[in-house]
Amino acid sequence: MSARDRTEHLLQDVQDGRPVGFETAEAVVRLNLGMADGIASRYLGRGIDRDDLVQVARMGLVKAVRRFRPGLGQSFAGFAAPTISG
Repeated sequence: MSARDRTEHLLQDVQDGRPVGFETAEAVVRLNLGMADGIASRYLGRGIDRDDLVQVARMGLVKAVRRFRPGLGQSFAGFAAPTISG
């Protein structure tokens, strides 16, 4: 099962419109670190250190997990990607 599938499976258990709990949020962050790092790598070579890009992308990931409300019709990856790259 892919990280995306595992993420969606974890988030299915959250009630519609409610915030994600701490343990679920931590698991979702861990499952999606690769996505955040991949988005950060798109910005390499533009004068910003890689470590800084990764740090900001991971902070965006945490912010996306906190703001995401399962059951409102959008996948987590679709919701998180603009927040991470923002």
